[in-house]
Amino acid sequence: MASYDQALRLVTQGNIIAQGVAAASMTVLKSVLPWACKVKGTITGGSQNTGTITITGTVGGTPGTTETLTFTQAQWVLGNKLFTTISAITTSGLADESTKPTVKVEACDSSGNPKYWTNTTEDYYACSFKPVQLTGSGAYKFQLEGKTANQLYLCKSDEDIPIEAGSKFSIDDLNDLAGDPMVFQAWSIDTPTLKSGGLKIGISFLAVRESQ
Repeated sequence: MASYDQALRLVTQGNIIAQGVAAASMTVLKSVLPWACKVKGTITGGSQNTGTITITGTVGGTPGTTETLTFTQAQWVLGNKLFTTISAITTSGLADESTKPTVKVEACDSSGNPKYWTNTTEDYYACSFKPVQLTGSGAYKFQLEGKTANQLYLCKSDEDIPIEAGSKFSIDDLNDLAGDPMVFQAWSIDTPTLKSGGLKIGISFLAVRESQ
């Protein structure tokens, strides 16, 4: 096995602030939002689907600001205020129904479209990760996609990483997993790369930088 000093963690997207069966107080899954956004509440599956969802958080720098979304049927309702933090989400009426509805609160733009942030998985995979340059047909294909050579990286690992082309991931220092990682996107997967006792193991792939 090779000796690696970097860690790969898969990155997923999300915009859910709270989700679950209606309760007087809902668990806030994302309290600090990456940007100011509207909230969209959706209720489904209840016997009456009638009640309110109240969001409390920071709006325009003022903490403790509230906004109440009112429901008269199974539907979604978009709020008007731009929240940057969420401190509490409560409901009224919904949790009292004989069949409680499912509540979902999402971060959205002004049109009600989802605004996604990235979540990094807790599982990490030891790897090597270095910048590379392509030549020939590989470089030509890369250029056709509007990318430049200094964005290209080669990742190698002895582990079976569940990744495919287009997947996003972060790279950390293996000795400092609490640092601020860079985010990349897998571009071309070549797996497996190693053989041991007749078994195929390991993975290597090209990636491009998403952010730094």
